[in-house]
Amino acid sequence: MEAPYIISGFTQISNNLGKDCLLSSDGYKRMAVLQEENYYINLEDGTDIDKFNRNVSKKLGDGMVNSVNIFAVVQGTGTIYVTLMEIIVAGILILSLIVIIFVMYLLVRTMLNSKQKDYGIMKAMGYTTGQLMLQTAASFMPAVIISTIAGITASSIFINPLTALFLNGIGIVKCTFKVSLAFNITAGAGLVLFTFLATCLLSFKIRKNTPMALITGE
Repeated sequence: MEAPYIISGFTQISNNLGKDCLLSSDGYKRMAVLQEENYYINLEDGTDIDKFNRNVSKKLGDGMVNSVNIFAVVQGTGTIYVTLMEIIVAGILILSLIVIIFVMYLLVRTMLNSKQKDYGIMKAMGYTTGQLMLQTAASFMPAVIISTIAGITASSIFINPLTALFLNGIGIVKCTFKVSLAFNITAGAGLVLFTFLATCLLSFKIRKNTPMALITGE
């Protein structure tokens, strides 16, 4: 049996992994006999929804199969996705920290090995180990700050499309998560500070465990 239907719009829903369809009662009756009917009721602000459902259930008795607090369901479902986003953000942040340590280790080691004589001369001129460490870390900061700003800006733009791509399998095709400006600023400042401290620590350990220590007199 075939019949023409008018598609009036699209809605995203995670029920049945997004494989769901909403029909009017007349449209459904063209395919089958209604087994039960669902009613969505908008209540006045301040109404106790659960109490309302209990009262209606008592009055209708067996004529009512089930009652659902849609507001609570939406809140619960939203909490799941918010928690999922928090896990994704935390995972990306941890991965970023690991990548920063690995990359900075390679850069610092290469820089110190190529400037052993320079550091030896500076040490002889009276520069302390702490000053040389700060100088080494500060030399990377312009590139770190620029890349952090570019990365956070790009992430803020593409986070919703990427999240929708990951959740497409469960019926989510569009995400509208708001990216907090305060979070971006805090995360960016934290990454820059972490990179600076990690660079100082790495430069100290690399200097301590390489032949350069002999040249600088350490």
